[in-house]
Amino acid sequence: MIGNGFDLGAGLKTDYSSFYKSKLAPLKSAGTSNELIAALSPGYYSWGEMETALGQFESKNSVDDFLLWKDELETLLEEYMAEQQELFAGTFSGKGEAIAESFVRSTTDFYDGLQRIQRDNIEKTISQIGEKIQYSFINFNYTDAFDRYLMMTRSFLKNGVIGQHKHSSMIFADTLDRLVHVHGTMGSGIVLGVNDESQIANEAWQSDYTAQRLLIKENIDDILGQARIKTAEKMIDQSRIVCVYGMSLSATDRNWWNYIYRWLMSNSDRRLLLFAYDEKNSNRVTAYRTFMNMYSTQNRFKEIIDIPDREWESVKNRIFARSSSGMFSVASIEGETSGSEA
Repeated sequence: MIGNGFDLGAGLKTDYSSFYKSKLAPLKSAGTSNELIAALSPGYYSWGEMETALGQFESKNSVDDFLLWKDELETLLEEYMAEQQELFAGTFSGKGEAIAESFVRSTTDFYDGLQRIQRDNIEKTISQIGEKIQYSFINFNYTDAFDRYLMMTRSFLKNGVIGQHKHSSMIFADTLDRLVHVHGTMGSGIVLGVNDESQIANEAWQSDYTAQRLLIKENIDDILGQARIKTAEKMIDQSRIVCVYGMSLSATDRNWWNYIYRWLMSNSDRRLLLFAYDEKNSNRVTAYRTFMNMYSTQNRFKEIIDIPDREWESVKNRIFARSSSGMFSVASIEGETSGSEA
C-alpha cells in the first residue's frame, strides 16, 4: 500500500501545506465566496486532517451549496496535482537502470531494517509460499509518479522477474503484478471525503442521500464506477504479507485499516509491516528509535480501529514496524531529501 510519502520522497510537493499555499491561500486573500475553502486551515498536518475538516464543516447553506464548494475544491486539487505530476515527468530520463535497481531492492528487501528475530519471521513466512510471489501495489495517490517508477522498472526486468525465493527444494521466480489507484487519478475522477457517516458532523447531512453519496469515500468510488475498492480488497485477500508505506493511518481511511485487521486476524500465517516516517532520515540504529518506531506505529494502528486489548495480544506479534528511510530512494537518485507522509 503506497501513500503520499512516496510522492514526497520523489520530490513532488504533494503535501497539503504546499497545496494550500499554492491554490487556497490566494483565493482566501481575494475573498472567495466558497465557504468551505474559506474555512479550511493552513495548519493541517496531513490530507487526512483536511478530509476530517470536510466532515466537520458546518454551514447554514444547503447541502447542495456545500457539495458545489467541495467540487470546486476537488477541481483545484486536481489542477495542482496535475502540475506536480507534469514537473515530475521526465525527471529521471537516463536514470532508468538506477531507478530499477532501487525499486527491486526496496520491493524484495522490504523487511531489511527490522530486528533480526522479525526478519527471520518474515523470511520463514516467505519460504512457506509454495508458488511464485506476485508483488501487487495499492496506490492511494492521485499522481502517476509511482506508476512511472514501476513502468521503468518493468522495462529493465527480464520476463518481469524481480527476484526469487526458495520453498522446500524448489526455486520460484517472483514477479511484479497489478497496480490500482484506490483514490482515483486525474482524468478518471478523484476520491476525497470521509470514511463513513459518523464523520459527518451535520446531522441533517448524515442522512441526506446526496451528501452520503458524494462525501463518503466508498460511495464516491461506486459513483465513479471503477470498482477500485473491490479490486484492492481482492489483492489484500490473496496476500500473505501486506506492507503500508508512506501513509499516516488517518481516520478517514479507517475502512482500510479495519479491512487489514480482519485480514490479519483470519489467518495466523499473515504478516503486516508498517513503515514509520523518520524525520531525521537517518539509517543510524538506536534502542530509542527502534522502540519508538515499533511501539508508536503499532499503537497508532491499534488506536485508529479501537482493537480490544485481548484481541491485540493475539495479533500484535504479527505486526512489524520499521523506518521508511532508504525505501524507494527516488529522491536520492536526484540528490534530494526524502519526504514525509503528510
